[in-house]
This record gives sequence, C-alpha cells and structure tokens, in this order.
Amino acid sequence: HEAISIIEDSELDNNTIVKELRKGYISHKRVIRPTLVEISKNNGEIK
Repeated sequence: HEAISIIEDSELDNNTIVKELRKGYISHKRVIRPTLVEISKNNGEIK
C-alpha cells in the first residue's frame, strides 16, 4: 500500500490504515497498482 494522507487520532496506533482510497491490484505475485490508503498518526495523548 501507499499512504497518501495522514489523520491525527489519539485513539488509534501509529500507521493504522483508516481508509482505502483506491483499490490496488496484484497479478502473478507482482504489484500492478498499489492500494492508496489514509493512515493514522497518534498525537501522543493518553488514551
């Protein structure tokens, strides 16, 4: 996958996939198009 957007959220761990923005494709064990995703960034607050 390829992260193209980051959302700050103290409830989620760092680098958790929040949303799939574009589906990726694999053919014969090769990535044809990577999945584009939005990931979380924990801003350090206590849960």
